[in-house]
Amino acid sequence: VAADISNEIFYRQYSSSTQKEIAELKHYVYVDNLTGGDTYLLFKSKVRSINRNGSIIAINIHDFKTINTICGTSLGDIVLKRIWMILKDLNKPEDLVARVGADSYVVYTIDDPLEGHIYKQHEFVARLQDLSHELDIPSLIPYIGTAHYNPNDDVEIVYSRACIARNLLKNRPGVIGLTYTNEMGNNAKGMRSLEAAFDDALADNRIELWLQPKFSPRTNTVVGAEALVRWRGKDSIIIPPNKFISLL
Repeated sequence: VAADISNEIFYRQYSSSTQKEIAELKHYVYVDNLTGGDTYLLFKSKVRSINRNGSIIAINIHDFKTINTICGTSLGDIVLKRIWMILKDLNKPEDLVARVGADSYVVYTIDDPLEGHIYKQHEFVARLQDLSHELDIPSLIPYIGTAHYNPNDDVEIVYSRACIARNLLKNRPGVIGLTYTNEMGNNAKGMRSLEAAFDDALADNRIELWLQPKFSPRTNTVVGAEALVRWRGKDSIIIPPNKFISLL
């Protein structure tokens, strides 16, 4: 997860400006220019100040670039604002909703049980379908990842956990949402470690070509082979293909 803090730095550099300029800079830093709601920077600050048990929910829309391509960015911006309005309407007034950027949103729900999340997710999907029909655009399909937040947790880390759960949905068609587990985090770390180790394995000739022979049943002789790739770890143990093929 990356956070753009250039706006925050810009505001600090000019903190000695006039009150009017400071107000303008605050608006620039803390108010999303598209939705008129909170920016992600302000969202994080508010979550830290509330500091109660709850959940952080990461949301984005499947292949939203298609909306911009087919319908134009002007209509795309309208859709993004309407999605934000739907999220605000579905959540309690004391909950927090912000647009992180593009078609990514984040929600902080206070003391809301998992059953409440599931209900909201189904309602959210239904409202998005209604919006798709109203504006005559391709179906809006959300990815929704949830991570539990405890007082004094790092907001950025909890949001990244929600993003891990959300991103797993891209390989699970038909699933509305996932809640983060430690196993998901460990798997994600393992995949990143493999990704980082690949260049070294390639340089060390540990990405191996294996040929599985094909025999003719008539002559019982080799007539060809299936080419396979195997990755040998530094400890000489073969890394199973199902761990790295999808990554690479």
